[in-house]
Amino acid sequence: MSAFFDQAVMLLGWISALAGAIAYCLASRGVWDAKSVRFQVTNMTAAGLMIVVGAVNGIWPSVAANMVWVVIGVNTLLVVFSSRRADRRAAAVAAAQAELVDPFVEVVDPDEPSAYTYTFADTLSDALVAPAHGDAPGEFVLEQTPKPADVSLVA
Repeated sequence: MSAFFDQAVMLLGWISALAGAIAYCLASRGVWDAKSVRFQVTNMTAAGLMIVVGAVNGIWPSVAANMVWVVIGVNTLLVVFSSRRADRRAAAVAAAQAELVDPFVEVVDPDEPSAYTYTFADTLSDALVAPAHGDAPGEFVLEQTPKPADVSLVA
């Protein structure tokens, strides 16, 4: 191996050791959460660089240990992203249900023969419908409307 290559590998080793130590220190002091993306990416990058350094120098126990750290980091990131996605879906469903459950009135053009004014009850189980096409003023027809079943949104 050339002297330049040896120096580059040694520099990678020092950078990865420093990055791993800083990430561990920040997580230990509570500055970074151990499940945060930045901690996991920093830790995985440091371990990945140490795999290269260990493989170049033939230090196979270090290569194996750092491969385990990378696998743990990838698994943790998958769990974090999955949890965030589930949280976003739950928030979207809750927001959609809140919009459905809130009482509202939709007033449409009374001159339009097919126009209706809807007033929904809090439970969305009953709706008062006033047809705007010639029925007596103040006359309402009570119609049953289905309660919303599962609201599923694709994120």
